Parts: sequence; C-alpha cells; structure tokens
Amino acid sequence: VYTGRRTELSYSYSNEYYFSHRKYWCQGYYRNSCQVVAYADEDGAGADVQVQDDKENGRITVIINSLSLTDPTDYWCGIERNHLLDIMAYTKLDIVEDQVSLCSEYSLISNIY
Repeated sequence: VYTGRRTELSYSYSNEYYFSHRKYWCQGYYRNSCQVVAYADEDGAGADVQVQDDKENGRITVIINSLSLTDPTDYWCGIERNHLLDIMAYTKLDIVEDQVSLCSEYSLISNIY
C-alpha cells in the first residue's frame, strides 16, 4: 500500500453463522495480544480507520484513510465469538512511499471461516 492514500481491505465470512457477531480490526503481530483499533459500524467519521460490516453479503471492509512509513504493518481482522477463540485473519501491510500513479486505492480480499 502507498503512504497517504486511502486503502480498503475486504474480508468475507459466513453470514449464516456470524452476521450478528461483532467485527473488529486490531494491530499487533500476535493474535492474542493485538490492540483493537476499531470496531465495525462505530461512528468513525474522520477516524484514521473505519470498519464496515455488510451483514447481508458477509463482508467486512476495513478503510484506512492514510498510512505513513512509520505505521505498524501487522494487523488482524476479527470476528468475536462468545466462549470461543475469535475468528481472525492476519494481514501484513507492505507500506511504500507514494508514487505518481493512476491507481488511487488498494484493495485486498480475503476469506474468514
């Protein structure tokens, strides 16, 4: 991903089982100690990170409004499950200096099951 640009990351999940579960984005290399950055559908207007949950289509979208070269690169997209380990997908961002390009957004699609 490029510094200073809006980045969207998409993750799909089984909406049959997890549509009502809370979704989140957390920072850290280890899943059991990552720090939650944002929860889905919280009022994140103007925030650096927003998480959207499309329950109908089983898709989580993480929107990162701006990254810098000094930002952390290890993240997890998660789905909370009561009394069980959360379902989580690891994401490592490769952040590079912005370059002139026609592409203004970066998208990644991953599945969580």
